Amino acid sequence: MTQQIFSPSRFADYFRKYVFENRSRLGVIALTLILVPILFCMALPVLSPCYDSAPDIYNTIADPMWHRESTFFSFFFIVMAAVVGASFYDVLSRKTMRINLFSLPVSSFEKFAVYFSVWLILLPLLTLGGSFLADAIRVWFYSSRATEGILVDYISLHMIASNGDSIPSPFDMAESADMIFFCTSLWLAMILTVPALFTLGSSVWPKNSFMKTAAFIFSFNTAAGLFTFLGFKTFFLNGPMFPRHFFDAETNTVCWWIIGISIAITIFFYVVSYFRFKEWEVIKRW
Repeated sequence: MTQQIFSPSRFADYFRKYVFENRSRLGVIALTLILVPILFCMALPVLSPCYDSAPDIYNTIADPMWHRESTFFSFFFIVMAAVVGASFYDVLSRKTMRINLFSLPVSSFEKFAVYFSVWLILLPLLTLGGSFLADAIRVWFYSSRATEGILVDYISLHMIASNGDSIPSPFDMAESADMIFFCTSLWLAMILTVPALFTLGSSVWPKNSFMKTAAFIFSFNTAAGLFTFLGFKTFFLNGPMFPRHFFDAETNTVCWWIIGISIAITIFFYVVSYFRFKEWEVIKRW
């Protein structure tokens, strides 16, 4: 008897069908993920000649591009995470596409698994690979053109995840290990929750999902911030919010709480989006 929830053969067939039908769009996205980082890494040293200056205590131990790349790649990863999340349920955006989708002899879980594999596994991996490819091309090209003594080297994932806090510094002003871990946990939380939230938004608003979800997040955060401010103002007036020992905790503990809560929220968003997707098949088939 054929397994009704998940069949590897059905999954593989639908995966090939989905990729083939969306090859143009996926191809454009893939080229964007590869070419944009390359353009940034190759053009910025020309626009701001970081490799033409004299060697100093900074650029001899840390590549001058590392700070620029860590900021750009961190922002690029988060933006692309939102874009791929908003595209997750694009098959629901038009009536003809929904008719074709819900007429296929493929289970809802297999469809969800295909979308997850394409949008939240393959494309994020391509984003990461494209960024490191661009960095490698920069190193290959400028290592022989930079002023002698200036370091030209590959960036690490740790530098990107910590938003540059883990980049070597000549002084003791370098961030502590706890602060680096804190910044890394925040970056990881964003990378996990942003695509999950936009995936949920895609299941609610398949048309113009990115704009509608972004507008909802902005409105919700604005309202939450306003109510939080009014709440503190009501209960604390102009006095200090003490005693603080109720909120004090070690940095590592806070970081692990951030990571754990982010994972739980991410799983929750994906589960809700999956059941919302199943509701489309039952309630909004046509």
